[in-house]
Amino acid sequence: MDPGRGLYLDRFEWEALPAKLEDPFFQRLHENNLRALAALRSEQNGGDPCDVPLWLGWPHPRRRSHRVLKNRILRRIAAWWITRETIHLEDIEVLLEHLCQHREIWLPGDNTYSIRGANLATGELLHLVAFALDALGEHLPPELRESCLAALRDIGLAAYERGHELGDWWRRCNFNWNSALHGNAGIAALALRTADPATANRMLGRALEGLSYLLAAFPEDGGWTEGIMYSDTMIAHLTDFVIPLHRLCGEDLGLRGNPAFHRILDWQRHFIAPDGRPLNFSNCNEFTQERCLAHGYYWARVLDRPELAAFQERMERDWRYTAGLFFDVEAFWMRTAFQPARETPLDRRRHFKALDWVAWRGRSSWLAFRSGFNGGNHNNLDLGHFILGRDACRYLCDPGYGASETAQHNAVTFRRKNQADATTAHITHFEEREDGGFELDCDLAACFPGPVEKYTRHLRMLGEDHLLVVDEVRGRRMRVGARWHLQTRLPVEVDGGTIRVLGEPALTLHLPPEAGPVEVGEWEHDGPLRSLSWGLVHDRVNVCHGMVLTFGSPAIRRHRAEEVLRVEIDGEGFDFADPDDAGATLEAGER
Repeated sequence: MDPGRGLYLDRFEWEALPAKLEDPFFQRLHENNLRALAALRSEQNGGDPCDVPLWLGWPHPRRRSHRVLKNRILRRIAAWWITRETIHLEDIEVLLEHLCQHREIWLPGDNTYSIRGANLATGELLHLVAFALDALGEHLPPELRESCLAALRDIGLAAYERGHELGDWWRRCNFNWNSALHGNAGIAALALRTADPATANRMLGRALEGLSYLLAAFPEDGGWTEGIMYSDTMIAHLTDFVIPLHRLCGEDLGLRGNPAFHRILDWQRHFIAPDGRPLNFSNCNEFTQERCLAHGYYWARVLDRPELAAFQERMERDWRYTAGLFFDVEAFWMRTAFQPARETPLDRRRHFKALDWVAWRGRSSWLAFRSGFNGGNHNNLDLGHFILGRDACRYLCDPGYGASETAQHNAVTFRRKNQADATTAHITHFEEREDGGFELDCDLAACFPGPVEKYTRHLRMLGEDHLLVVDEVRGRRMRVGARWHLQTRLPVEVDGGTIRVLGEPALTLHLPPEAGPVEVGEWEHDGPLRSLSWGLVHDRVNVCHGMVLTFGSPAIRRHRAEEVLRVEIDGEGFDFADPDDAGATLEAGER
């Protein structure tokens, strides 16, 4: 371990930061950083410098937040090295003193998430204080440097070690908490390498052991069960640790040569829709800023994948964003001046088989489909759910973080119940059509083990304009009470069995004759939403429900004969099993 090198930049690299402004990217970043700091100062209104709003211009109540403090400290560090104006250093000193004096900010409350040691705040503050101490070094007063070292050792890492001793569940978890705790504890250990080598070595060993559970969870063909927002935070925390680990020890956890990790980076590109927002399966907000991280510049450089830099520049983070975990200013130590960036084409059709998620994009239309396991961390009860858009317009959406109910997605419920938790659906067929569309079949029977014996959702995308969705259901000797649900943020018009979602162009949904009245509900979730739902005119044991979603005006014909539903769209026919209810006998009490 080299004690003379900085964690992210050495002293000469920090002093050379102003030279990066020759690159227009960094000049713009610097100007935006000064705008953000000026806005923070004006919002402060002479009050406590640690008491700032969560998001500039939003009517949130003022409150203390370690994440807002991180935003402020990182911005001040970059601004000070470029301008050397004392106001930046003075503000950093006030904020660091505040963190070192208030242990409660670092530690979980009573029984928070059943945790007795460290929590997410602990991990994030370990990184923040270690980074500030390393970046500013001798420019901080000696007593403040000692306070920072003590806070790392006696508050943050002590809580981290206590969590190990008490057996807190995050020690061996394989989702975002892993890199947030183990990765950031590793950063703090590296910051303590000269002041307390014994503690540093012990904590570094614990961190490396804990991170092994995360690395083992990388799906071989890419993706992340928590969704793109949490894959980003997982990668960012991991990157924050790998950079200093490699600089000081020459190790990188094997990530440079790990194809599964590289495919996660590739999956992120595929799961950004053409409207610039995530295909937000799992607990991910459609409007999240966590999709555009400066950390991607680092991996673009070390993996020689300039498309990752192009992706990050296209997804550049809004400088007004103050409430999250990571910020645009971090590009100052993640990106080199004039770093090359080059867009590369994405696959038209991509099936990430370990997750069983699909991303498809045509020339204009695009769609994502969710299969797989619904019991993972941050998962929802939404198997069989899909998102549909065209160009920059999202017609059918996922409501976002916290909307866990099946009826809050583009899915089907039976007997008004959610899908069973911890169940698995399987995509059994997925292939491209000659017209550029696709055929997809998904077995969803396990999601409803009570009423349903068989449930297959069929999707047929005909070119760019027509999507046929057929739900083929066989009940388990009972009427299934099937009900369909769709979510949109666009205005809608309903005329009998026809629904128009008023984007540009409009999306028209043609429901089958047996569909009952369509109910339109208005609700709020990360913005206004409209929920469309309908059942069948007569409840049935067996169901074969086919709806056509189209951006055009096709000729549609339906025909039922000999237990087969045939749907023709502009003359092309599709056949699906349509068993007659007469063959399904209900016993007394089951009606």
